[in-house]
Amino acid sequence: MFTDESTFTQFHNYCQHVRRPAGKRFDSKYVIPVVKMAPKVMVWGSVSAYGRGALWFLPPKTSMTGPVYLQVIQEKLPQFMEIHGTTYFQQDGAPCHGVRPVREWLEETGYTLVGHWPGNSPDLNIIENVWMKLKQKVAERHPTSMDDLVQKIKDAWVSDVTPDYCRTLAHSMPRRIANVLKNKGHHTKY
Repeated sequence: MFTDESTFTQFHNYCQHVRRPAGKRFDSKYVIPVVKMAPKVMVWGSVSAYGRGALWFLPPKTSMTGPVYLQVIQEKLPQFMEIHGTTYFQQDGAPCHGVRPVREWLEETGYTLVGHWPGNSPDLNIIENVWMKLKQKVAERHPTSMDDLVQKIKDAWVSDVTPDYCRTLAHSMPRRIANVLKNKGHHTKY
């Protein structure tokens, strides 16, 4: 079971470049607007080779601290670990993941913690690919408010994070690991 947190914003533009005619640099037709202080929400999620697992939204103005993280995994993880028939659990090295109560609870559950993975490791954690796809799909749905943002995340989670997609990502792990080893820990195509 691969898990992680990610922040979603109401307005997100994935356009990296703008093509415009010479002399039209400041023409509003060719400028990407920026929204200051757009509504955003942090989400914890899980996926495995069998499909999507739990999705949990942090309450507004709440940070992912050790106690909050422990509550999330105690509430969501056992059910989905059983449904997916797995005892292997992966989390990155975020500080809230390593606090003593979290470590102790994971030891008590009998789950096999997959190594000490560094935080922000898209080379290895397949859920990073899920987050990117989900953010693109949510942006395409043009959420209009915080409530609409949350609903569109849920809709995209159900419709776009399919079991086949998750299986494909999970089965890419041997290639990902081989590429990271080949590049001696440096960047790969993943």
